[in-house]
Amino acid sequence: MLGRIGSPEDVAGAVAYLATADFVTGTSLVVDGGSLLQSMRLGPA
Repeated sequence: MLGRIGSPEDVAGAVAYLATADFVTGTSLVVDGGSLLQSMRLGPA
């Protein structure tokens, strides 16, 4: 987790990639600074 709120520029890079990538036909791209991974931490094995 990056510890900050995302800026429009953070999201713009992902949007530009999806708008120009010829081989990507559909995907869910999470642009959240790692928050999703933070919430998915596994407990001790």
